[in-house]
Amino acid sequence: MKDFPGAWILLIGGLFAIQTWVVPAVINGATGTTLMKGTPEEGGSSLPVSNTYTDRAFAVCNHHVESSDSSTRARFATSPDKSWDIGFGRYIVQASVAVGDEIRPQRRDYVCRVHFAGGDEQDPGNWTVDGLEFSQP
Repeated sequence: MKDFPGAWILLIGGLFAIQTWVVPAVINGATGTTLMKGTPEEGGSSLPVSNTYTDRAFAVCNHHVESSDSSTRARFATSPDKSWDIGFGRYIVQASVAVGDEIRPQRRDYVCRVHFAGGDEQDPGNWTVDGLEFSQP
């Protein structure tokens, strides 16, 4: 670099060009894809929502809870406490179930995460339970 003082000018100019044109183009290209943003149909919200998809997600969660322990009597709420559409066909459902005998049922709250793969929303094969957690008894 000592022998060629113009090298400093070329180096600084090259860094300026990369910062000004190359980096913004790469960032815009990466964040502009549907992979990063999704589509309007795929939703995504941090606020609780209630629609046909969250209702179906609630039903899928209830079925999963019921099938996981068929020996225990379970009575499910008619609707979830809260449900979220977190985008890309993923839903979180917060609900409760009364388990045990009819005299002294025990309320158990649960959170369930489900994924809708697409297709007919009424087809149980298009839904997958990704996680299920119960509150402490």
